[in-house]
Amino acid sequence: MTPQASPDSQASNQAIKSIEITKSVFDLDSKADVTVRKVGDFTPVSTMEEFVSRMSNNAAAILQIVNDGLESYTREQLASDEKVAWQLVEEDDNGNETLAPFTGTLLSAEKSKSLNATVMQFAKLLFGYAKQMVPGDVEANRKAKAGAKSQALAMILSNPAAIENLKK
Repeated sequence: MTPQASPDSQASNQAIKSIEITKSVFDLDSKADVTVRKVGDFTPVSTMEEFVSRMSNNAAAILQIVNDGLESYTREQLASDEKVAWQLVEEDDNGNETLAPFTGTLLSAEKSKSLNATVMQFAKLLFGYAKQMVPGDVEANRKAKAGAKSQALAMILSNPAAIENLKK
């Protein structure tokens, strides 16, 4: 008789991924907005049987997970579909969200990452960005850091050659 791998041993063969949940909240103790994060582990399943077992054969939960996955997949497809135009989210006089044609130029994720790194370097080099710009005052420190980054971004974007390079 050939030994069969149990669902538990199959799960252990899958690479465990670290997952994070990050959110911004208001902290009453510091009286400021803060970013908090939870870190946990996720072990993918390798078979449908393992999936059903992990969900304790709960059909409603299984369908919810499948539909969440399908929705996520559909969102990814929509985001990459060049036939569907991006729309600009605006607000009307009553505060209701409206959509208008977007006529700008979107920055790719790669170029955005590069721009952010450049902004940080310029902010540090030219505008005094540092971890503690205003010691003892969390809110003033955040504003000072944001100001340094804003000045660096404005300086970069005022250069037509930089704009053209970002469009490539």
